[in-house]
Amino acid sequence: MWDELWPRFGEYEPVSGWTWAQLDGWWYPCPKCQWPMRVSKAGAVARVECEAHAARGVRYSARTGSGTPTMAPPLQPSGRDAPIVTGLPATNEHMAVARPVWRYVTLPGVLECEIRDHVTALGADVEMWPDLDSYDVRVKVGECEWRIDAKAWASPIRLVDALRAKAPEGTLHIVLPDHQGGVCQALEEALKPRAFLVRTASQVKTEMSDEARRIA
Repeated sequence: MWDELWPRFGEYEPVSGWTWAQLDGWWYPCPKCQWPMRVSKAGAVARVECEAHAARGVRYSARTGSGTPTMAPPLQPSGRDAPIVTGLPATNEHMAVARPVWRYVTLPGVLECEIRDHVTALGADVEMWPDLDSYDVRVKVGECEWRIDAKAWASPIRLVDALRAKAPEGTLHIVLPDHQGGVCQALEEALKPRAFLVRTASQVKTEMSDEARRIA
């Protein structure tokens, strides 16, 4: 199915052309989304972090020139959620989806899969991309149902503008990354009277866990 959908969103691009993601000829995939992390150099020290997940603690530092032709400069974790990441050679053989695909397909997909895995462990009913992808995830725990549309937009204002054009049938949960929790209430207020409930991924997973414990 994905092989048929990809042409709608754009092609893969070689990481070799993305100089902003390279340190001494190497690149580093984010441990959360696998997209190349950004490298910012300041003298002998480089900062390596995922543009989307740095706020969640996916941040590293490295010394420039510390690698070899066969070994990437080692990363030192500087964030609270920074597992070991091994560098890969920035050659034409390493490809990544274009930025729009990463922003609007990959990042929401990470949230969708996190929710799926969480509710599967609870023994809940879960369906991915129901009704020809009219929304992202349908979850049912007992008699409670969540219809979820995961969003990972950098601009809450643009997200509101996009959602105002939608007319959901019934309540639709808009799920944001945890680091955007501070805008949930404002977004929900801005979207009234439409039937949107705005939650972070952690909040909606907690709601599902609480319901699962209630009916156990």
